[in-house]
Amino acid sequence: MSEWLATIGIVLLLISIILLAVGFFWKDNKCHLFRLAGFIVFGVYWVLQVPHFMVQLDYANAIIAELGLVFYIYLAYQEFISHAWEEDNASLKFMTGTSLFAVLPFMVFSHIPIVSGSLIYVVAANTVGLLNLFGHSYSTGSLLYIGSKWFSLYPDTVTVQIRPSVIYIIFSCTAFQSIMIFVGAILASASELASKKKALLVIVPVIYVLNIVRTAGIVYLVDVKGYATEYAHNVIGKTGSLLALIVLAFVLFKLLPDLEDEVLGLIDLLKRKKSTQSPAAGNGD
Repeated sequence: MSEWLATIGIVLLLISIILLAVGFFWKDNKCHLFRLAGFIVFGVYWVLQVPHFMVQLDYANAIIAELGLVFYIYLAYQEFISHAWEEDNASLKFMTGTSLFAVLPFMVFSHIPIVSGSLIYVVAANTVGLLNLFGHSYSTGSLLYIGSKWFSLYPDTVTVQIRPSVIYIIFSCTAFQSIMIFVGAILASASELASKKKALLVIVPVIYVLNIVRTAGIVYLVDVKGYATEYAHNVIGKTGSLLALIVLAFVLFKLLPDLEDEVLGLIDLLKRKKSTQSPAAGNGD
């Protein structure tokens, strides 16, 4: 990704965070206009990530990023309706909060190398520990910073080698993005606080452990079985991650029953009708 495109991406990310934060916390019908704008800006941000994914041969994330624009434009349109009808839809507010709570820590970790580096090193060390439990002799290399430790336009400027493998652990290998999507959904849900705490204590450690298994598996497939790195990572690794996240989504629905209604409510928006008794956003208690 070129430097100017990366700069535009960070600016758009910051703007979307501000717009979504105002739209989520402001109790007034105008909140829908901020959500609308935030969704559009966030969708454009994800489209700008497509060249980065294509360079990494990460076609799965490239497709998801492209579909992200369509999805967020759909949400923006629904917010336009909410503003016109003076309604506050629970599913739309849920998506506003999910996007906000997921992207804010992601931005901090992905663009401040000294912060992301600590997580990358821990993941590398845990991967080595798991591999060595099965009789291998790997070690963790030193953190390698490409550029400044304090700020980077690009998310993957810190690496740690799994020695003597050809595999390097970078930020996208930490599953931080997947973790924050689930954390954002949990925090934005209307479920009770006790249920949210329980969900966080279950989901976050499980995703982290599964990711260590995934990274160790990729090293094993490449070093021992002779698979190409791109195939092991982008096909086998991505497929396994997707299946695991789908299962965890159903587990989360069991832990937070309100969450299922909020997610499925996004589909019901296609057939929404104006309520004759719907209070305007912010006119409630």
